[in-house]
Amino acid sequence: FAPLLLPKQKVLLALSGGADSTVLAYLLHHSGIPFVAAHVNYQLRGSESERDEAFVQSFCQTWKIPLLIKNVDTQLYVAQHQLSVQVAAREIRYQWFNEIRTTNSDLTHSWVLTAHHANDRIETSMIHFFRGTGIDGLKGIPAINHANKVLRPLLPFYRKQIEAFAKENQISFIVDSSNLSNHYTRNFFRNQLIPELESIFPAVQDNLLQNTYRFEETAILYQQGVQLQLKKLIEQKGNEWQIPVLKWKKVNPLYTITWEIIQPFGFTSAQIPEVV
Repeated sequence: FAPLLLPKQKVLLALSGGADSTVLAYLLHHSGIPFVAAHVNYQLRGSESERDEAFVQSFCQTWKIPLLIKNVDTQLYVAQHQLSVQVAAREIRYQWFNEIRTTNSDLTHSWVLTAHHANDRIETSMIHFFRGTGIDGLKGIPAINHANKVLRPLLPFYRKQIEAFAKENQISFIVDSSNLSNHYTRNFFRNQLIPELESIFPAVQDNLLQNTYRFEETAILYQQGVQLQLKKLIEQKGNEWQIPVLKWKKVNPLYTITWEIIQPFGFTSAQIPEVV
């Protein structure tokens, strides 16, 4: 990631107080990379949410880390926007990160660092697979998101490695009790499905992680091929995108290219046969 960071340019760290983000804060601090921590209190878990905020404040005070905190009524946001709690929380934090970068001159154009790790990548790939996805979805969480300027430096490491590092270096952290509940889809994969798979295929997590890397490279080749096809098919005229139907019918693979044509306009994959 080093080539992406400008000299003396601060980065913005998403700090929840869990093992992953506190370890990343520790690593940034000891590497000399200047950063500001950002913590969101979603007000979803009563006194536990207040405990998390207090811990983050204490942690940052101990390590002399600049800290920004946002308190938000997530349930109200959920009701107003008709979203799941997880999607709402994601929208809230990334909107806030963008706001910080817009209004704070020290952080203009800064990268946001999140503490996603290998388990997150595996779980995301599996969730996408079961919900239905294309090649891009199967690669899970990317290490670098250029569009939103997000870096995920802990992505190669498993949760157990990060927690072992925290214990070895006496890095304190808090545990989110909601991670133990299977009410959320991700927790079901994390706490039930993957352990069951491991009882049959002990190396399942390593295999799935390697698959995400293969899918990532496959996605690059896939997009190159798709763009070549689309250039031959689609022509923009004013506000219209025009496609010669006879050419379209001869495309191979028809359903895949049709999906790539219609997806940017808000269609779903279930509508491909109807469009064809």
